[in-house]
Amino acid sequence: VDDHKSKSDVINICRNYAKNFDKIENGAGLLIYGGVGVGKSFCSACIVNALLEKGYECLMTDFITIINEYNKAPIDKKQEYIHKIASYDLLVIDDLGLQSTTQYAYAIATTVINARVMSDKPIIATTNLTVQQLLGTNDINYQRMLSRLFEKCTIIEYTGEDRRKKNAMNGNPEFLRLLGIK
Repeated sequence: VDDHKSKSDVINICRNYAKNFDKIENGAGLLIYGGVGVGKSFCSACIVNALLEKGYECLMTDFITIINEYNKAPIDKKQEYIHKIASYDLLVIDDLGLQSTTQYAYAIATTVINARVMSDKPIIATTNLTVQQLLGTNDINYQRMLSRLFEKCTIIEYTGEDRRKKNAMNGNPEFLRLLGIK
């Protein structure tokens, strides 16, 4: 549900993405980048919720969780886990760039992204890193992962102030009243 506090052009892009999802071809996705707390995850979750209401299967997660779940899977179930992630109608990877920077972590991330690309299934990724920061490493494993992601994603910058910080400073009026603060 849109709280109407998000930057209007980005929320409109997200609305249009969800509205036209059935017309999107070739696994076209989004890479939404911007500062902490501006609403990237919120907008992505709005897309997921809209698509779930339409009956699509979606997963919103992060690579840390994917890597942890992959590691927990028995050897004979690891590929099945990757196939499951590849089968969702939409996969949202939140906080791209927070995952471990080991070759192993990049290999799993690349495998997931590649599985999505090969199946023409879209990915939406959010990150606090700028495009320059994303591209700034010479790590070939990281560059392979990004190249596959960039192949399918339109890059969207989300600017604004940290909504969580602003909300914390203003406080929840009802909660403050209950505490006898206001």
